[in-house]
Amino acid sequence: MEKCIVVTTLSDNLESIIKIQKELLENHLVSGCQISEVNSTYWWNNKINESKEYKLEVRTLEKLFPDIELVINQNHNYELPEISYYEINGNKEILEWINKYSNNIKAF
Repeated sequence: MEKCIVVTTLSDNLESIIKIQKELLENHLVSGCQISEVNSTYWWNNKINESKEYKLEVRTLEKLFPDIELVINQNHNYELPEISYYEINGNKEILEWINKYSNNIKAF
């Protein structure tokens, strides 16, 4: 079984996040997605900023990260989008589900 991960990115533009989510799902790069609203505080241009952002979390396979990163970068509205991931472990059935639906059946 392939290594399963959760990839995250954030944006202040919900439409941008939804577009990324849709493309990832349609291209079978992810098995599932969640979008949540978060309050972010961060350094940018030498000052502290606060904003409402939308966090996209996707379940997928580590081997698909380069393709996911490409989709995010091509569709993101930020100059420097955060794209990070962490490995997940869980019950056998959920890991099998991620492996089944994150299979990249469409070519880019």
